[in-house]
Amino acid sequence: MSLASHLSHRTWLWLLLIGIMLLRLIFLGAYPLADTTEARYAEMGRLIIDTGDWITPQFEKGVPFWGKPPLSFWLTAISFKALGIHEFSARLPSFILAIAVLLTVFSLGRYQAGSTRALTACLIMASSVIFWVSSGAVMTDHCLLTGTTLSMAAFWRCTTSSGLGRRIWGWLFFIGLSIGLMSKGPVAVVLTFFPILAWGILRKAPLEVLKHLPWKTGILTVMVLTLPWYIVAEIKTPGFLEYFIVGEHLNRFLVPGWQGDLYGSAHDQPKGMIWMFWIVCALPWSLFFAYHLFKKETRRSLAAEYREANDWYLYLIFWASAPMIFFTLAGNILWAYVLPGIPAFALLCAAFLDSDSACVGIKKTATGLLPALLLLSFIVSLGVGPSQNSQKELIHHFNRIRQNETLHYFQWRPFSAEFYSNGSAGELSSFQDIKTLMNDDKKVFFAIKTDHLTSIPQRIRVKLTKQEEINGYTLLREKTDE
Repeated sequence: MSLASHLSHRTWLWLLLIGIMLLRLIFLGAYPLADTTEARYAEMGRLIIDTGDWITPQFEKGVPFWGKPPLSFWLTAISFKALGIHEFSARLPSFILAIAVLLTVFSLGRYQAGSTRALTACLIMASSVIFWVSSGAVMTDHCLLTGTTLSMAAFWRCTTSSGLGRRIWGWLFFIGLSIGLMSKGPVAVVLTFFPILAWGILRKAPLEVLKHLPWKTGILTVMVLTLPWYIVAEIKTPGFLEYFIVGEHLNRFLVPGWQGDLYGSAHDQPKGMIWMFWIVCALPWSLFFAYHLFKKETRRSLAAEYREANDWYLYLIFWASAPMIFFTLAGNILWAYVLPGIPAFALLCAAFLDSDSACVGIKKTATGLLPALLLLSFIVSLGVGPSQNSQKELIHHFNRIRQNETLHYFQWRPFSAEFYSNGSAGELSSFQDIKTLMNDDKKVFFAIKTDHLTSIPQRIRVKLTKQEEINGYTLLREKTDE
């Protein structure tokens, strides 16, 4: 007999959930920070420590980053301060925030539908592609997810509670908004109020649903927690608010192929692509849910559940679909934009897939995912995937063979090179820069994309010696005098 047969359904769900998250924790530091997202945001956290500037995040030393508020970078910097600068500490804040989101969803699910459904929802969410990947990645999205999840959970508890409990949950709603505003900006407010107001409109009481919130103390709380940084950031680097509000929150989503991004490139996608992103990011549960909807017992259960508590399920449906609806017509999107709706989707799955066969299917699917995720983690830790998109190995190789030489990247210096060199790796924009450095008395190393080697003029190439080719880059060393 299998181990699962000796344990209760709830105990097995707990073991699976703990196993999945423990597995994520164990492998947080097992592979390098990859370009561009992870390495870039980790480097921005490192620069806070290096420069002591906690007001203006820096894209690179001396270059302000106006793309996002600083909360996630602050958390990374705090982790670096406490544990040292390495991959584990860089990724740890996202993992801790993931645990906070799981606890919030469990609390909401248990309040509304009991602890077993709450636990099932947490297991579904934790084992979805998007949540599992992002809970161990250096990203800003888990800060936003924490804020929106807290606000959405607190709003429901506020509208269904009374007395002191209602006031506390109402205040937590605004705390969640503040977290979102300090993570991603006004988009957090949109992703919170859009589903709430849509739910209110369907109930024919859009303003009625908002009356229980403590607006005076709530707005004051948001202003105290967010406005000081926004004001000081604009004073310190004028132009921030115009770029951030107009560029990042209007042009990025409304202008196809927007070219105003100072820090990367536009992510132009076909309209409606966000729904395809969702299908992939919510795997395996997006397909699992779709499969069970074809079953008569699932549809019967769904109808019965909806008749019994339609307000609750309408609320979850709007919450789960809000990111996709909002970004359907957006000109520039990323896969992580679906993340704020995943908690509600998990709660919906746990509620609608409550038949005996569906529960067995959920347990079997999650049980199969655990060894699959373990195998994937081992493969990644052995150098497949992120390791091949990182300069960690090249930088370490350079440090082993260098004497007093410096390292310079030609045309583009990856963020991972900045992070792993502690900002010492230089960047050259032209062959004239290479020539100038080679005329100096000091010998230097150069790193260039391997497929760009042939572009180096022959008069320069003959003065260089190839040292190593690593992850798409070739390390060259200036020849010593005979």
